[in-house]
This record gives sequence, structure tokens and C-alpha cells, in this order.
Amino acid sequence: MNKFSPNERKVEISSIFKWFKPDFDKAGGVPRILGRYAPQSVREFAASGKYDIKYLSYNWGLNDQGPHGRNYSRANLLFDNIFK
Repeated sequence: MNKFSPNERKVEISSIFKWFKPDFDKAGGVPRILGRYAPQSVREFAASGKYDIKYLSYNWGLNDQGPHGRNYSRANLLFDNIFK
């Protein structure tokens, strides 16, 4: 889940935005995408691009179809966050 903190001038977004940066750049850049799809209350902030970005570890359990995601637990997510 992406997190927006306007008062702290930071966003925490999925690692997918880092892994596929060239694709997002072709679509106008991460701020443009975030400005379009962020919650309404933070869209203007998200579109501004005036923030630091932290990339969150990807929760492989969201895609529960493959062997890696099938048994992916909160403990696995915590482990991945510690040892990225």
C-alpha cells in the first residue's frame, strides 16, 4: 500500500515503481501516475513531485499464484524489509 505524507514531504510507494521506472517514465513519470491514482485528498501533493521517495518491499503474497507468493506471510514481508 502506498503512503503519502505531505507534511513530511515524502511518499512511500511500491518497489514496482522502481523496477519498472522506464515504463512509468514513458507514461509521464511517477508523479503524474501518482497524481492520477492517489487518494483524492493527496492527489495535488502526489502530482507535484516535491517529495522524497522511499520504496517499500513488495508483498509477493499479493500475487498468490506462484510458488513464491503462495506461502508468503507477514513474517516473510518483515524479513524482506530488513534484508532488502
